[in-house]
Formats: sequence, C-alpha cells, structure tokens
Amino acid sequence: MRAPLRAPVRWVLALVVVAAAVPAAWRVLQAPAAPVAFAAMNAPAEAAAPAGAAPGAGSGSGSPPGSVPVWRSASQQPGAAVHAASGVKLRDGRIRAVWFSGSREGASDVSIRTAVFEPRTGQWSAESTALSRPALAAASARFIKKLGNPVLARAADGRLHLYVVAVSLGGWAGSSITRLVSDDEGERWHSPRRLVSSPFLNLGTLVKGVPVAYADGRVGLPAYHELIERFPEWLVLGADGRVQSRVRPPASVNNLQPVVRVLDERRAEMWMRHASAGTPARITRSRSEDAGLSWSPVQATDWPNPNAAVTVLARRGGDSLLVFNDTEAGRGNLSLAWAGPPASGSPLNWTRLARLEGEPGEVPPGLAAESYRRLLTEGVARLPPPEGASRSSDEAAIVDAAARQLCFATAQGPTCNREFSYPSLVEGDDGSVHLFFTWHRARILHLQMPASWIEARLLEARP
Repeated sequence: MRAPLRAPVRWVLALVVVAAAVPAAWRVLQAPAAPVAFAAMNAPAEAAAPAGAAPGAGSGSGSPPGSVPVWRSASQQPGAAVHAASGVKLRDGRIRAVWFSGSREGASDVSIRTAVFEPRTGQWSAESTALSRPALAAASARFIKKLGNPVLARAADGRLHLYVVAVSLGGWAGSSITRLVSDDEGERWHSPRRLVSSPFLNLGTLVKGVPVAYADGRVGLPAYHELIERFPEWLVLGADGRVQSRVRPPASVNNLQPVVRVLDERRAEMWMRHASAGTPARITRSRSEDAGLSWSPVQATDWPNPNAAVTVLARRGGDSLLVFNDTEAGRGNLSLAWAGPPASGSPLNWTRLARLEGEPGEVPPGLAAESYRRLLTEGVARLPPPEGASRSSDEAAIVDAAARQLCFATAQGPTCNREFSYPSLVEGDDGSVHLFFTWHRARILHLQMPASWIEARLLEARP
C-alpha cells in the first residue's frame, strides 16, 4: 500500500495547484467585456427650470423659499461606535440609511444597523439591525470575523441590493464583498453572494461607492483593494451578481474608496481618497470614455483631501454635488461643492458652496480634551436625545464613545481628533438633498438641505 504523503508535501502540492489556477482565474477576471453603455438613469437629462432660476433648480423643491437645512440624528444608540453610512430613496419617498455599529470598528459585535426617514413628518423610525455577523455567517455558510462598510443601491429590477464588507481572515486586507437582496425595501435581506473579485484567495476587496447601472442590465461597482497594495478597481457584475470583469486604473496605487459620476452613456469620472504620505493631499480623479472598459491614469485635482472618503451625487436636474473634507490634515470639517451639467468632452468644474460642518480653513487634528468635550456638548445640544434618554445621559454616552475612539495620550495631556467623515448623499422626491455622515464616530448625522437653500448658496458663490 502506498504510504500517505507527509504534511509538508501535501502543502507543496496544494500551493502548486493554487499557483496553476491563479493565472487562469486572473485571465477570466481581466477579460474585457463586450462594448457597453451606461444606463440613462445614471446621467439624467437636464430638466427644464423656471425662468430666472439658478442652474440646478430643475431638480424641484417642495420646501418654501428661504428654508434652511435641518439637522437630525439617524443613529439612536448613545455609546455605540458608528461609521460608514449609506442611503437610498425608497419607492414611497422615504429614505433608508444603513451604517455599521458596535463597541468599536472591527469588533466582533459590529452589525449593520438601519432606520427609515419619513420626509412628510421629518421623523426617523426606530433603529434596528439589518444584518448581523452571525446571521451573515449562517446564511453564507462561511466563517465571518467582522463586518465593515455597507452600501445600499437600487437594482435595475427594482429590488434593493446591500453590498457589505466582510472579513473572514485577518484585518481589512482580508476583506471580500458580499451582495444581499431585499424584496421589501430593506426590511429583510436574503441570497448572499460573495463577489469573487481577486484571484488570490478572493481577499483584499472592499466597497464604499454606490454602483451604477449599465444599459444591458449589468452593474458597475467602484471597489478598492487593500491586500499588499492599495488601489481602486472597477468591477462589472452580471445580473446574478457574478463578477464578469475588473479594471484597475493606471497609476492608482494608494488611491481608495472610488465614487463614480456618470456623465453620459459613455463617459464617467471616478473620484478617490488619496492615502499616500509625502505627496500632495488632494482628491484624485480618473476618467473613462468607453463606459468603464478602461480608465485614464489617476491624477490629483486641486481639491484637498486628508486621506478621507468623498461622495458625489448626480441630481435630477443634471448638476452634481460633492461633499468632502476641505482640509489637508485631519477630518475636522465638511464642505459642499457644486458642478453644472457635464459638457461634452469636459471634466466636471466644481465651485465651493458652503461649509457644512466644522471650522473654515485648515483645522489642526488635535484638540485638548476639555475643548473637545465642549465641542461635543454643543453638538449634542442641537439635536434631540434618542427616545427614552435624558440629555445628560445621552451627552455622557456620546462623549465616551467619541473619546475612546478619537482621544489619545500626549506629553501635553489627552488630545482628541475631531471627525466628520464618510459622507453619503441621496436626493429626495422634493429635490431636497440628504447628507449622512459620521460625527465623531459616535453618531450618524442627517442633514436635510432644501433645493432652494442650495440654489441660494450657488448664487452667493458666483463672482
């Protein structure tokens, strides 16, 4: 009888098999897709605006003239560490948001939480769990160590899709993306599919940007890679969620979390977070002229970026909004910029409209603990406490959650970092724009900006 192979020999043979399979898998994923076009829903035609209205007014607004933005809190668990919100408009005009929440980022108790905003009443529903780590592990029949960024999107068939980062091995470099489906506007999720996007054990792929639709029913998903090297990727998915092709923009190392603005059926711009020290701290950009089959080399823009996520929204009027950290260091502010409807062959031309959060100009990352507590207290005071919580208990829990994540010891005493980060934008039925973002890692804040307010800021910004 043949003697059994020793363990080292078995491992060598296994590695040989993997090494032989990887090139074939890589060629399949790298194979170019047939010529395609973006769906018209991604690049809406400019709507007719009333005479004398500012560009973008065609988006419409149910808000009275002179109305102002309204602040609310989407998350309702004082003391939770929360981050990475994403939103989508529901069929009935309500807006659903999701984010991850737990004791800290990367902890095993992190789950994907959700709530729904009712524009007619201006109220948020009670927060609930959309997806837990044990539930995803059971549904997908694999070990899940932790959950990360969730992304909501409306599919071509009308159902909602939830893309979520899940880690089975190691840290975020061991991530993969799982897509789930909802038939009831996000009340329940089913049919998890792990996207096979990497030939190396399918590890290292994450998502932050919202997918876009192709005219033939396929989906373009802006993803990014963090295993060995960090770079953006454009994944083309079939209707079944299988990855059909992947494209990496040239010269893209250390650029992450791409978001895409479709300009027309063939053109798109990809905007990214820049994560390389020693180079200009700028938002970076790549362009496609062939519906995502290829992308231009990544280049820096004139817009600052402190290694932080950005978001871009295409409004129904054809114009665009950008929310970003308007500083080269730290995440101590958020600003809003506007670009008119895209001109043929021209990149988007942005204009600063408003500071949405934080102080103007460069904001030093560190803040003395006493000043930080005062900042948090002022922020808590502008929002009602969650149901059942007192102002004092709410404040104490939020300060504690922020401090344990953003404060650290120095020779001069405890120092804390302000953080307003990971913005996400949704346009409502009345033309209002809804911004969700992380507030000091302790709340998911919701800022509702009426279309009339945005148009007023645009008029002020004109020379």
